[in-house]
Amino acid sequence: MTLQSALVVVGLVLLVLAVMRFSRKRDPQDQPGIDGKSHWIYRGGIFDLPLMKRAGITRADIDAAVEKNAATLRDVREVRLEASGELSVIR
Repeated sequence: MTLQSALVVVGLVLLVLAVMRFSRKRDPQDQPGIDGKSHWIYRGGIFDLPLMKRAGITRADIDAAVEKNAATLRDVREVRLEASGELSVIR
């Protein structure tokens, strides 16, 4: 095997490993809220930023869920990420 062939093989292996790592991170079953449990993502003026990041939830997503329920964050006691991945607004 030549040096050029070896480098191509190493490059392909690294590419496959990167794709596997990325797809594993994006697997919905690895995300909070999909594990069969409900998690609060906003409560009493506090956002759970690490959970939001892991679940791929943005502040705009939360605002949209709150507006859908004809409320503002001041009116909301809690926003929950449900097992289905949907956001529930609790007044």
